[in-house]
Amino acid sequence: MVLVPSGLKFCSNDDAACDYEELVNDTRLFVVVAGKYDDHDENIKFISNPLPLRAAIEKNKEYKSYPFCRIEDA
Repeated sequence: MVLVPSGLKFCSNDDAACDYEELVNDTRLFVVVAGKYDDHDENIKFISNPLPLRAAIEKNKEYKSYPFCRIEDA
C-alpha cells in the first residue's frame, strides 16, 4: 500500500508514488475511516482514534474488507 496525499486525506492507491519515509517520520496523527456505500453515499461504519502513521497502516489492514477504507490526516 502506498499513501498518496490528496488535500487533507491520505488515500490508499497502489499505482501512485510518494515519499513514504517523509510521511512515517512526520509527527502528524491519522485516522482510519471505513464503511460501505448506500445509494452512492458513504455510510461510515468505523473511525479510529488518532494514530501515528505506522499504527494507522496496521489498523487500515484490519478494515480492508469494507468497500472503502482509507487513512486521513487527523
